[in-house]
Amino acid sequence: MPDRVHELEQEIEILRSDLERHKENNRRYLNAIVATHDAVWEWNLKTNQTYYSPRWYELIGYENESITMDLAGFKSLCHPDDFQKTMDTVQEKIANKQGYVAEFRMRTKSGEYIWILGRGRIVEYDKDGSPLLLSGTNTDITERKKLLEELNLKTQNNIDLLESLVEKRTFELKRANQELEKSNRKLENTIFALEDEKQKLRETQAKLIQSEKMASLGVLAAGIAHEINNPLTFISSGVNVLKGFLNSKENIPASDFETIFNGILEGVRRAGQIVTSLNHYSRSNEAKLENCDIHQILENCLVILNNQTQFRIQIVKEFDQNIPKILLNDGRV
Repeated sequence: MPDRVHELEQEIEILRSDLERHKENNRRYLNAIVATHDAVWEWNLKTNQTYYSPRWYELIGYENESITMDLAGFKSLCHPDDFQKTMDTVQEKIANKQGYVAEFRMRTKSGEYIWILGRGRIVEYDKDGSPLLLSGTNTDITERKKLLEELNLKTQNNIDLLESLVEKRTFELKRANQELEKSNRKLENTIFALEDEKQKLRETQAKLIQSEKMASLGVLAAGIAHEINNPLTFISSGVNVLKGFLNSKENIPASDFETIFNGILEGVRRAGQIVTSLNHYSRSNEAKLENCDIHQILENCLVILNNQTQFRIQIVKEFDQNIPKILLNDGRV
């Protein structure tokens, strides 16, 4: 008998120790829940009985628990747009044996709506393995929602502002491109006009050069005429002598004829040389370039100027025979 009493005393001590441990654990859980300001709830899926902690009634303004918070009571306070979506989420997660998270609005006693973040999970199953007890927490996230809405509004305002700035900058860039295109067209027209004017100036310059040559040629005309008269005199004299020879009955030696012919040919040569030099000097032939002998060009000039230089100066020609022909327009030299 004493042994049985001792055993009972030991069992009672063990039970008392377990009870104290459970009390301590409950205290910790309660403190944690109070610290988070979350409301705790349970829902028996078989009996539809529910339990909500006092914190839940504080959140919705019914501190005295003066309302029935079963499924019908929950539906009467839940926002019409949120109730069915929340229940669909809960049923889907229960069917898949998963925890759920849902956001919904609840009407408080004052008539205002607050945002609730609900979390839940199956914590017990019956002997057949079917879900029995659903438990979770409800958290007031109204302030978080407001801050998020304000942030979204500011973000949208910033996006609208950026889009407006982008549109404005795009318009300014488009207008600047149009102005640039207009300026480029004006510049192109100006360049075309300048090129046309440049071409006209070139043509005028060529005409002036040619005019100056012709004016200079007029000054030299008298001297050139005198130069041409000299070979013409050779030719005329030779012809007259030939006439005399032909009319004469005398036997004239062939050497005399050769002398006369040589004089006539020399006159023709000198007249042709003057005409050739004069032609080289007077022609413009602006576009044509050809290989020219600089010595020949100098000779042509000396022929034209012969009337002004003879008896006044002595010209000594010492040409370098190694100078090659030069690509130029001898009419513009």
